[in-house]
Amino acid sequence: MAMESALTSTRVSIPSLCSGISSSHHHHRSFSFLNFPKLSSFKCSFRTISPVPFVVSASSVSPSSPSTSVAQSQDLKIKSVPTKPIEGQKTGTSGLRKKVKVFMQDNYLANWIQALFNSLPLEDYKNGLLVLGGDGRYFNREAAQIIIKIAAGNGVGKILVGKDGILSTPAVSAVIRKREANGGFIMSASHNPGGPEYDWGIKFNYSSGQPAPESITDKIYGNTLSVRFHHLVLNNMLFLFYIRRLNVAMIQRKISEIKIADIPDVDLSQLGVTKYGNFSVGVVDPVADYLELMENVFDFSLIRSLVSRPDFSRCNSKDEVVADFYLNTGWQMNFRRNLNDWEIDDFCQLLLQLDYTHIDQSKEDSLVWIASNDGTFSVKKCYSLLMKQTRFWNTSWPWKEIWRTKAPIKVACFGWIAAWGACLTQDNLQKRGFALSNRCYLCEEELEAVNHLLLHCKIAR
Repeated sequence: MAMESALTSTRVSIPSLCSGISSSHHHHRSFSFLNFPKLSSFKCSFRTISPVPFVVSASSVSPSSPSTSVAQSQDLKIKSVPTKPIEGQKTGTSGLRKKVKVFMQDNYLANWIQALFNSLPLEDYKNGLLVLGGDGRYFNREAAQIIIKIAAGNGVGKILVGKDGILSTPAVSAVIRKREANGGFIMSASHNPGGPEYDWGIKFNYSSGQPAPESITDKIYGNTLSVRFHHLVLNNMLFLFYIRRLNVAMIQRKISEIKIADIPDVDLSQLGVTKYGNFSVGVVDPVADYLELMENVFDFSLIRSLVSRPDFSRCNSKDEVVADFYLNTGWQMNFRRNLNDWEIDDFCQLLLQLDYTHIDQSKEDSLVWIASNDGTFSVKKCYSLLMKQTRFWNTSWPWKEIWRTKAPIKVACFGWIAAWGACLTQDNLQKRGFALSNRCYLCEEELEAVNHLLLHCKIAR
């Protein structure tokens, strides 16, 4: 069956073992599989281009730049800015996180945003609505302008931005769901420190408000690489003398352009809508939609009335000092509730420790770090103390062997958690505050703990 393909803007790595290769001064190449009857009708033509480096910044690009091509879309000018691939933009479900100076490199952020649009189906953003916000860290304002212009260049109809570029992660999800947006960008590096010398991050949430799935983040990463693979399936056909069966022919193509709208920076300090032809930017209150959602989830008035009551407190005697609980007859402690059965042993251990503690009522209360000689706290001393108290510390437990086994990774992870006694057995759940009656569900004779469940339970064995 005759097969024909024409790929442009593509770089091809195919050995010169194919006969019939010819070239011209215009870097145009063609070849045919003359020596392979089954493939003799398969023809390809390729054109290689050398991308011209160009920088996408927060300010608009000059229309007179010779390295850009201008396309008119009603009143909106779209530019195709040549770029080159940038390595190291591996994207996870938490997005892409790097140092601020890395994102500020030429086209680093712009390449990732364009790779995202290249990875999404057109119906997920074309003439659609997107949301943009962040946690207010350094570089957010400049990044917001870049994202807005590339979104416009790729055909997004409208983008909602939090005032001053601020929208918390849950607030972005709330706006996406309420406004029925196609998705949203979140400029945040979570708990990582912010600032010129620290971290910045970007991620994309889908129409339901959840982070983009791994299938999308993998595509984004693939589109940022130097090589992009197009799969051409030719089963049961011989191709070149060193390949027995050809299943996939890999054709390389570099990411070569960024689509960006030639519009000025948007004023994100004022609420309202700014229109540029068929594209608009709406600056919205960064709290309103999220607050409305929280008011539907929680009864704020009821909570307010509770905490404003004069008899509401978290403790019985919030103004008492330690000495007030120590009398000549010993320690006197009252609890706001009755102790659970699994808390009684801990309370008894506390009383035993307090029996050896005597109070000098002539001195004021103060905080003292008992692990140091002078009573002051230090991170170094705290770390040393924690390591000495860690189980299996300085023992011959073969920790590394857990990860060296050929077992599936999920089995190794479970083995690691079990070795540390961190499985969510009933005794561990009780330590986290769950009110449970601890009993092994298998043998119904002993308390459910990691050692019992995995080693000593007669049913599990």
